[in-house]
Amino acid sequence: LVSDLHTNSPALEILEISDNNWTSAGLLEPTSTAWAALPRLRILRFAKATHRVINTYLGKINASMLEVVELVGAPISEDGTSEISASTAEPPIIELPTRTRWRLRFKKTSLQEVRDTLETIQPLASAVVEIDFMGLLPEEMLNGANSNVTFQNTRKYLEDGWKWILDRVPSVIWVIRKGQEDWVPLNRNRPPSLHEVVEYILGAIAREFA
Repeated sequence: LVSDLHTNSPALEILEISDNNWTSAGLLEPTSTAWAALPRLRILRFAKATHRVINTYLGKINASMLEVVELVGAPISEDGTSEISASTAEPPIIELPTRTRWRLRFKKTSLQEVRDTLETIQPLASAVVEIDFMGLLPEEMLNGANSNVTFQNTRKYLEDGWKWILDRVPSVIWVIRKGQEDWVPLNRNRPPSLHEVVEYILGAIAREFA
């Protein structure tokens, strides 16, 4: 795959490894051969890929311009089922290579999936973590016709997960989408409060369905 992309798509900026091709995990055999370079790649996106696939790509990817590793949903097991409920064994570890400055961004990922995934990342202390907080909410809460989306209900839904994440990743950056693939902090000068995040969510829903 990477060799083909190097040859046929040298200007590729975004590479997505998704659950639609999770069976490719069986093709990822250990090799000492260096991967071909993807010189323009900026974003490496995993959409419910397996831990083995994630670790292989993180360890072997040759992309000098890579800025962001995106995780969409929780990793899955080798048989394509959710890693969270697949077994009672210790969860596999996602190993972040040393001496990298990639940002780790969670998109369209539930609070539980963020928590479960963060627990498997090593080393977490040095990671720059961004979270798409609008993506933390289930679709039914973002539906403008849902009368249960009040300030108190939304705050209650987010509160425990918010505290859990801040306890483990105090430097987490809460981001919002600007444009097609641009993400910016909700507040540039300081971390937002939960109150501010909930206000933004309700305002965004109101604007969407006005």
